[in-house]
Amino acid sequence: MKMTLEVTKLTKAYGKNVVLDRLSLTLEGGHIHALVGENGAGKTTLLNTLAGIYRPDSGRVLLDGKPIFDNAQAKARIGFVTAGNTYPVGTSVAELAKQHACIYPKFDMNKWETLMERAKLTPDKSIRSYSRGEQMLISILLNLSICPDVLLLDEPFAGLDPVLRKIVFSLLVEESAEHGTTMLISSHDLSELERLCETVFFLKNGKIERGGSIDELKAEYKRIQAIFAGDAPDISEWRGVKAVERAGRVLRFVANELTDELREKLEAAGAIAVEEIDLSLEEMFLHMNQSRWEGFR
Repeated sequence: MKMTLEVTKLTKAYGKNVVLDRLSLTLEGGHIHALVGENGAGKTTLLNTLAGIYRPDSGRVLLDGKPIFDNAQAKARIGFVTAGNTYPVGTSVAELAKQHACIYPKFDMNKWETLMERAKLTPDKSIRSYSRGEQMLISILLNLSICPDVLLLDEPFAGLDPVLRKIVFSLLVEESAEHGTTMLISSHDLSELERLCETVFFLKNGKIERGGSIDELKAEYKRIQAIFAGDAPDISEWRGVKAVERAGRVLRFVANELTDELREKLEAAGAIAVEEIDLSLEEMFLHMNQSRWEGFR
């Protein structure tokens, strides 16, 4: 079932440190969403609050119109994968599966066993005998096996080698396509998020600064590249250009679009070739946080 998760004016603070400040967002059911922000932006706090682990100071977090915190039925429909999991010494993977089956009424043991077999993992082994990346994969398999309506993932690609990364990517796409699971993925691996997700939320200063379809957001800005016969000129004072970079004969900058007027202006300045390139999600993120890094260019 495709479940919508709605957050309205959510506030969460630690003492005087306000981490989430009247934050609002809607996760449309059946879609894979990305959560992006700098370190310390509040991504993990937000995910823990959406999972019903942290109590909101104010505001609402609703799953299918019902509050999540102090609601065992709602929590049982939410999977939460985090890179910070710790496991008791000697606990086997099979024991973890049994624990999940006791907690989550919809836990599907057949699905669990099939996923473990596909991943070529042994359930009788201690969870701590597996590598960090394999532990992350096992956590994802456990959460898929609870048959969640909503799946929250905090840095799911952390510690994964290319093979495990491919497995995780395929599993998430498969889960979304076959079961319509609503997903929110927080990660600094923006290239993976761009390949996997349909929408993105940019978290900054405790609020969602921007959000929407990745394709629509990418259409708002373009990377312009121009090649000159000699050294590229400094156009940083030109109206409507941002994030100007010069490297010998090559000039790169961000603009809303490559208009005829802008092309003619570049050619008048000596450009012999001009092209317009879509921004990647990582370039969008850097553009939105330019003031933080521009002194290190």
